[in-house]
Amino acid sequence: MKKTTHETKIFREEAVRLTLPSEPGYEKIAMDTTGIMAQKAGLADDKKDDLCTAVSEACLNGMQHGNKFSPKKCIEVIFTIKNNALEVEIYDKGAGIQNAPMQPVLENKIQKNGSPGGWGLFLIKKLVDHLEYGLRNKDGHVVRLTMYR
Repeated sequence: MKKTTHETKIFREEAVRLTLPSEPGYEKIAMDTTGIMAQKAGLADDKKDDLCTAVSEACLNGMQHGNKFSPKKCIEVIFTIKNNALEVEIYDKGAGIQNAPMQPVLENKIQKNGSPGGWGLFLIKKLVDHLEYGLRNKDGHVVRLTMYR
């Protein structure tokens, strides 16, 4: 009888750090880097695509809501490959999310009732395996997105 073996790839923890201006368009650099890191971490293509979208949205939120598009403030994005996941942290200089936003109501958006925003965090939650927000560091706010292999 032939013995079968299962190979498990062990990933060493790696981190990549980006510092980006708070200017629309630069989120695309974070999105491209997410795709490369997701591939390196061994994420399936659908998970990679979802994480790319979530990171782009989180970066835009940090630029707009955290840093108020100030040219003097940057966002920092840290990608960490862990043995079972890719973790992405987005740092901005803002006060953070004080209260969890209510789930947007599609009918209200279609009829243009209420604020035009509110979809970003909702979308991010649906796209990633784990989301943490409202985290603080000495300089501002952190959003942590995790996608498991």
